[in-house]
Order: sequence, then C-alpha cells, then structure tokens
Amino acid sequence: MPIDELRNRLDEIPKEKNIFICCEAGTRGYLAQRILTQNGFNKVWNLSGGYTLWENCTKETLLNNKITI
Repeated sequence: MPIDELRNRLDEIPKEKNIFICCEAGTRGYLAQRILTQNGFNKVWNLSGGYTLWENCTKETLLNNKITI
C-alpha cells in the first residue's frame, strides 16, 4: 500500500495481525511504521535500510553490524 494512502486506509488493516513493512531505502517504511503505531497498531516491523540494504549485505555483514529488521 503506498504511504500516501495509508492514513485513509487504516481501517483495512487488521490491528491484531503482524505487519511487516519494507520500502527501497527504509525512510518510507519508518514513516509508515510511525503512522501505524500512532494509530494503535502494536505488531509492526520495518526493514531498516530497506530492501536495497538487504540485497547488498552478506549474512556476515548483517551479523557483524547488527542490522535490525
């Protein structure tokens, strides 16, 4: 769901479900996570750094730098 539509479509998202957010660089994902948590969603996770960072990292890099999901 595009972030510009998120606030208007919150009623479509079940609050009791796990919600995983991913964007290209992590910024929009972070903003989406904030919008959701500020509206009562408690099970929300954002892929820090976005899928670009994830694609460019090796398992060793992820473990050594403690990059969080």
